[in-house]
Amino acid sequence: MLSRVPISRLPNQHTVTKPGRTGRACDECRFRKAKCDGTKPVCLQCARANVPCVYSETKRKREKAELERMTQKAENLERLLQQILQEVDSPLADKIRQTVKSSPGVSESKNTLSGHGSASSSSGASLDATEVLDEDPNRSRASRATGYLGNQSEVSWMRSLNMQAGLENGEQTSQNHPTPPTSSVNYHVESPVYPACEVDNVYALPQREVAEQLFAIFRESVHPSLPIIRLDLFTHQFISFYSGQSSLPGRKWLAILNLVFAISSKLCQISGQDTQNSGHLFFSRAQILNISECVVQDHEDLQQVQIEALAALYLLASMHVNRAWKMIGTAARAGVSLGLHLRATHNDLNAQALEARHRLFWSIFSLENLLSIMTGRASCLRESTFSAPPPLASEDMHPFTNDALKDGLDQASKTLPMTWTIDQDHKQLGYQRELIGTLKASDELYFFCVIDLILILHTASARIYSKESLKAGWGEIESRIDLYNNIMLDWRAGLPDCMNFDTVDFASGLSTNETYRICLALHYNSARIILNRPCLTRKKSKEGFQGHLSRTRRDIEMTCLESALAIISIFPEQPNTIWYRAVTWWSVLHYLVQSTAIFLINITYADSSEDLHRRSSKGHPASDESRHSPETVNPKVILAATEKALRWLYYLGQTDESARKAFNLCNDCVRRMGSKYAKLCDLITPNHTSDSAGYEVPTDDAHQQSRCKENVSHDQFAGTVDFGFDGHENVGSVSPEMWYTNEPEPVKPCIRIDTLGDGTDMADYVPDSESPTFDDILQGLA
Repeated sequence: MLSRVPISRLPNQHTVTKPGRTGRACDECRFRKAKCDGTKPVCLQCARANVPCVYSETKRKREKAELERMTQKAENLERLLQQILQEVDSPLADKIRQTVKSSPGVSESKNTLSGHGSASSSSGASLDATEVLDEDPNRSRASRATGYLGNQSEVSWMRSLNMQAGLENGEQTSQNHPTPPTSSVNYHVESPVYPACEVDNVYALPQREVAEQLFAIFRESVHPSLPIIRLDLFTHQFISFYSGQSSLPGRKWLAILNLVFAISSKLCQISGQDTQNSGHLFFSRAQILNISECVVQDHEDLQQVQIEALAALYLLASMHVNRAWKMIGTAARAGVSLGLHLRATHNDLNAQALEARHRLFWSIFSLENLLSIMTGRASCLRESTFSAPPPLASEDMHPFTNDALKDGLDQASKTLPMTWTIDQDHKQLGYQRELIGTLKASDELYFFCVIDLILILHTASARIYSKESLKAGWGEIESRIDLYNNIMLDWRAGLPDCMNFDTVDFASGLSTNETYRICLALHYNSARIILNRPCLTRKKSKEGFQGHLSRTRRDIEMTCLESALAIISIFPEQPNTIWYRAVTWWSVLHYLVQSTAIFLINITYADSSEDLHRRSSKGHPASDESRHSPETVNPKVILAATEKALRWLYYLGQTDESARKAFNLCNDCVRRMGSKYAKLCDLITPNHTSDSAGYEVPTDDAHQQSRCKENVSHDQFAGTVDFGFDGHENVGSVSPEMWYTNEPEPVKPCIRIDTLGDGTDMADYVPDSESPTFDDILQGLA
């Protein structure tokens, strides 16, 4: 069979090419299931039917666009949560933080929230710590000695700064102790066991010349700010005692005298004039003299309240702050048990005795408020529970023994008592300004002005640093801060010319009037730091949320920083002991550390804001407020003030252990903040020495060994003047054989019992017509 030969076909000249499949049909053709030619902008089928031709995006492109839109929305929501976080209470704020932290979304926004927020929260700006405890104060002897320190304390601020500096340097914390213990950053001298002092003779006292100098130091440097003792009566008792014109004093009076010497000796020690720590010896004698064999059965009296208040002041001056806080709490409760916090309506006391009690209570109130701030703990004195009238601003004023001001100050009279600034309206404030403007500078006027300011701060702190304020929200907190800022401005505007520190030249000589003004300026600016501190580093609102609250927040922040700068500007450029002794020297270290902490917080927060701005500029631009650092304060001014504060801390640290610890703490914090601030540490040179002469108190070794064992004639203690708070108590007197003995072991003193018994005030009380019964005499002998 023949095979077939393949013959190729001839091309068809009339073949029509079939159209290919359209890549994407229009919406109308897809709906009608008609073949679409894909012509754009209008296909052939839509053109013939005369209908709109629309080509939609593909599903992939739609999902991509939707993802981008949702991502942008998530970013906006997280930024909104960042703003809301500042306005809500603590529980809701924690939920917001946990929600944002658990969200797997936007890293940039999350870094913004956590990074910027850390500078704020770690610096202690938030009030959340008011209701939480992040460490166990009972875990060690050192932590028990320090105790709990709340967020009003500058130690708490420094602890937060050290934590922030460690995180920025990449330091890791241990699992068991995620935060450094408070005791590690505490500049107070909180020894677990109070150092003991061997006392050979508790009844030994210095010679009259040294005693008069020590008493003069107390009278000039302590009494104007804290009139704990009744100066006129105590001075008379002191002179009578050393001149041999008095009867034998009781143990409590001797304890008060030793505490006066201890406080004065502490000032001499800090001034570099007492190298033997004589104050500790005097304090130990006062402790032993005040020990009772019947502690549980004995009840408080006015002398005991004085002892406890003076002991608290000495412990504060020695920077045993935790012990001082407990001691002043005891004094406050003892004063309340004696009714010192109430206005007396009875006529059993003369005007001088009544005013002395008022001044004793307000001195305790002042000390208790200071120690509550230094420890960050709640006050045991609530302003709603006491009605004691203000201390008289002049000796010519009548004491508040009636309702003279129940209808307000209708007339400006020199004889009317003063009223508190916080309790007055604008009309009453105007009348009081006229009254107070006519008064001359005096210890009485200065003390009234100080207590008036402290009462404002005390009330404000109770309303701001509380759990109740957290529930109210940050908007309410800022409103309260603004309210009390205005009240403090009213207080400042109401100061008389002799107390006004607006135009005072702090670099000039220290007259009495200048000392009053300097002390008031320190109190005022320190109070404003405490009041405005919560808003110092809080983040500002974004665009669209700028309003009254954001402006108020900026003003509050600036007020806090400017107050710290004002405190440091009051200090002389070159440290000296003359200026130090003239002011309230027991709180100078507190002012220095408080201001330095504000500067370091500001520097840390400014660096965090700059870093946030750099990160934000890579994505979306940050608003002006998000990178806001106090724009009206030159950073060089803050650095110069920090340097000055460190220079003062170094100077005081030469004679004071707590100041030395404070300098090392601040210095270490500056070094950990970064190399660009290390120059601050290098500017402090160890060449500062005391260039001022002080009180001539003998400090040589021979004198220190013999000052407590001088032989004085026993005859000089004969007399009849009593030694109580009101000049009447004489229970617990000791025999002359116990005074100034050289015997190594003192003999137990014989107790001299007055036939009048205990509780009879011959100087101030109205005589009772009833004679004491035999049972009353036996009770007095007991």
